[in-house]
Amino acid sequence: MHFHRLFCLSTLLFLARFGNAQENLIKNPSFEIHSQTPLSLGHYNFCTDNWNPYIFSSDYYSTEIPSTCSNFIPNNNFGNQICNDGEYYVGISLNGWNYFNSNYQPFRSDFVGGILSQELQKNKVYQFQFFISKAEKGIFKTNAIDLILTYDTLVDVNNYTPFGYKIWSEQIPMEDTVNWIKITTCFKAKGNEKAFAIGNFHSESEVIKIVAYDSTTSGEIDYRYLDNFSLIECPSCCPDQFEDEPLVFVYSNPSTFGNPGSLELWLHPNTTGILELYDEVGRLVAKETYSNFQNIFSLACFAKGMYQYVYQTSDGLIESGKVMVVE
Repeated sequence: MHFHRLFCLSTLLFLARFGNAQENLIKNPSFEIHSQTPLSLGHYNFCTDNWNPYIFSSDYYSTEIPSTCSNFIPNNNFGNQICNDGEYYVGISLNGWNYFNSNYQPFRSDFVGGILSQELQKNKVYQFQFFISKAEKGIFKTNAIDLILTYDTLVDVNNYTPFGYKIWSEQIPMEDTVNWIKITTCFKAKGNEKAFAIGNFHSESEVIKIVAYDSTTSGEIDYRYLDNFSLIECPSCCPDQFEDEPLVFVYSNPSTFGNPGSLELWLHPNTTGILELYDEVGRLVAKETYSNFQNIFSLACFAKGMYQYVYQTSDGLIESGKVMVVE
């Protein structure tokens, strides 16, 4: 019986270590799924599980269309850019500058929005990532791009605050027209968020404007390509921002054989952790070392009793607590 319990525990720990890929909560994150093939600019409405925050439809690019199309990848109407992931990406115009009137024009109709596979949970920490590239022909340089979370697939582009909140804004105008730049931000959810939108939510006073004055055109725009979005729950991803966030979460405490408990163990990037579990008389009954940022330790095969856990990480953090297993 003792051997069987150890074998069961070993199997569960093995599965925990190698079966912990974090779920991306964004539907169609690289825009690969579509209802129709986009054959020109302005066909973003063909992208499945995405939404237009405004009546205007943004641009949807593909490698799987004739090279003569204006939205072909890599050569299209706004320049040359390969995909960051898959065979599709999207594009938006952020704003423009008119030479004749010498005035700034915010393009508050050109946005893209994504849908989440589940609502976010209040006070949980999440990490949002995406890739962005500035189009070659978008010579107007600004910082007017924002990422907002929304409570539904609805937003007023001129007043977003009743519908959601910002989690990222560009600070310095992007100049790189060659590479995909990875944007990463962490935030603590307010609860019940269902979607996100990305576009120009800056007020004009917040916009940095760098005008090139190209004599061959009547004006300029700031145009961006977007690809490969990701949203995961991750309390350990941004330790500088959430340094006091706990790294151990106990589920089903007390634990029963019908509803087995578990410890969810997180690590900061590039660190390791050691979990030690002691029974109620102080004997070490399990010891595991982890290197993945999320890990699960199951109590399914442990005998009835009280257990003390101690979790130490290579960056000097220690967390401890108790968990009870009952019949």
